[in-house]
Amino acid sequence: MWYNSAMNLLLIDTDELTVSYLEHIKKAKAYNIIATDYTLEQYQKNAIDIVIVDSSIEKNRLFCEKIVELNPKQKILIISDLLCPLNNVVCEECVGLYNKKRLLKPIEVKEFVEIIDNFDNYTCKYIPTNNFRDIVPILDDILRQFPNYKYDHESLTIYSTSKKQNHQKLKEELEIIEILNSHNVGYTIVDDINIKIKAE
Repeated sequence: MWYNSAMNLLLIDTDELTVSYLEHIKKAKAYNIIATDYTLEQYQKNAIDIVIVDSSIEKNRLFCEKIVELNPKQKILIISDLLCPLNNVVCEECVGLYNKKRLLKPIEVKEFVEIIDNFDNYTCKYIPTNNFRDIVPILDDILRQFPNYKYDHESLTIYSTSKKQNHQKLKEELEIIEILNSHNVGYTIVDDINIKIKAE
C-alpha cells in the first residue's frame, strides 16, 4: 500500500530483520519504503526523505558515499552493530558537514520510529565527547547485541544473566572487553563472569 503524503525511505539494507521491522512499521505509519537497486537514478527520481543504510556491508557503504557526494545534506540513518564511523568519517564531521544519525542493532521499533519521525530534532547519542569514554552511558544500547549480558548503572557492572558457561557466553564476554579496551574504558573482572566499570 502506498500513501500520497508518505515519507519516502530508501532502504540500503539486506538484513531480513530490518526489512521485517520496516514492513511492520509501514502498516501503522505513512511510510513509502523503497528497496534500493543501487542506482542514483532511483534515488533522484523518488525524492528520498531519509536514507536507511546498513553500514556493515561494503556495497551499502559505497553506494551511500555516492549519495552523500551528490547531496551532502541528505538525511541518513546508519544502522550498525558497531560504533565505528561510516566511510571513515568521524562523528564530529557527521554533525558539522553531514546529516547522519546512528542506531545500533538490534533495532527497537519504538526508537526507530522516534528517530524517523523526529529526525531533525534527534541528537545522536553516540557522539563521543571524551575519547569515547562516554560509551558508558550507552552501554545498555551496546549490550543489546549480547543476550548473555546486561548493564547495571548503579553498580557500574556488566553482569552475566546466566551462571552457565558456554562458548557463546565466552565469545560475548571477549567482544565486550574488546569494545571497552578500544574505547579506553577501565574495568576489572569480578568472579570471572562480571565486568566492573571503573569510576572516573
